[in-house]
This record gives sequence, structure tokens and C-alpha cells, in this order.
Amino acid sequence: MNNLKAADGIVIAVVIAGLAVLMLMSSQVWAAAAIALAVCLTIGVRLMQLKRQMAQRLAEQEAEATAQLLRTVNQQRHDMMNDIQLLSGYVQLKKYDKLGQVLDNIRQKAIRDSAVSRLNLPQFAAYFHSFPAKSSTLSLHVEIDERLEMSKLPLQAEVLSKLLIDVIELYHARLTTSGGEGTLQVSIGEEENGFRFLLCMHSDVKECMDEQVRELVLRTASVHQPKVESRWDEEREGVVIRLPFAS
Repeated sequence: MNNLKAADGIVIAVVIAGLAVLMLMSSQVWAAAAIALAVCLTIGVRLMQLKRQMAQRLAEQEAEATAQLLRTVNQQRHDMMNDIQLLSGYVQLKKYDKLGQVLDNIRQKAIRDSAVSRLNLPQFAAYFHSFPAKSSTLSLHVEIDERLEMSKLPLQAEVLSKLLIDVIELYHARLTTSGGEGTLQVSIGEEENGFRFLLCMHSDVKECMDEQVRELVLRTASVHQPKVESRWDEEREGVVIRLPFAS
């Protein structure tokens, strides 16, 4: 904000200096100089407006990012309290044989969350960790092959993150529009010649999404010759996205 004020001050100072120069000029060149000054003044005012708009947009984005972070922290705290209450309840009821399963579920969730964070896709990791606070209709589960070598990825991390996020948002938007609920399982692994991304949806809304997914994938990564296959039966639907290793 201080930089914006300084920029505004510079523009005003230039205008004042220009007016002072005009006062010293002869009448023959005054008209041309006035036109030039008017053009400079218009450009300066427009620059100030653009700077203010940019600052406002950045402030709004910052506020939204902070709000999203708080929602994520609150959701994680809520999930942790649920686990603690469940453990406490089993202890009070002396159902000690149930504790092992609860602790194992907590451990498995921590392993999955850690694997996503280590995937070297920071945008997707941030999206994944904040998703429970964002959606109450779609449950998102991600499984990652431990042998995955992201250095072989043909796409930039930002491009792949956006692709995965956009595909997930397709399913999320459909559920939101229809008022349904579901679970989306995302599996990321390697095959002999490339990467495999399997997205499998279990929901009460039956609508094939493979064409929309195919269009999105081809639009984003067509240069890498991706392959998109549909998986569909009475209980679930899904797509398999295959990308070759980087050459």
C-alpha cells in the first residue's frame, strides 16, 4: 500500500512539474504541450486506478486464502476431536478391543495425508487438505503408489495439479447441482510406460462424466498424447487417465 501511495505521489509531482513548464513556454507551443500533458495526465490517472484495483484484488485473495486456511484448521480440529471422543468412549465402556481399529484408522489417514504432501504437487496438496472444509457432499480419498517417481512426469507440477483439481471439481459440481452425495477415490500410480490416474466415483447420482473429463484432459495435456478410458457399472463410474513418461 505504501508503494501505491508513492506511485500516486510521483504521478502528481510529474503533473505539477508539467504545469510549471507550460507556464514558461511561449504561446506558439502551448497548445501542443497542453495536449501532451493531458495525454500524460490521462495515462497517469488510469495507472493509479489499475494499481488500486490490483491492490484490492490482492487483498481479497489474501483474505480468502486466510479464511480457507482457518476453515481447514477448524475441520482438522473437528476430525481430531471426533477421534478423541471415540477413543474416550471405548475406554469408558471398557471396549479395549475396539481401540486398535480406531488407532489404525488414524495412522492410515496420517500416512495418506503425508503421501499427498510429499507428492511434489503443492497446489494439489493444498487443495486436498482443504477439501473436507469445502465440501459436505463429496468425500475425497487419494491413494499414491509408494514407488512413484515424479521426476518422470511429462507435465509441470502446476499443470498436473490444475488438471487433477479441475477433474475433481467436475464431479463435485455435478453432485452440488443435483443435491446428491458421493465418494471420489483418486489413485495415482505408475505403469510400464507412464503414469496412471484412476478416478472412481461412488454416488447416488448416475451420470456418465467421461466425455467431460476427456475434453478437459485433452485440452490441458494434448501435446503429451494422454489416453482416457471410462469405467462404468451400476454401482460406480470412473475414468483412467494415462500419461507417458517424460522423454
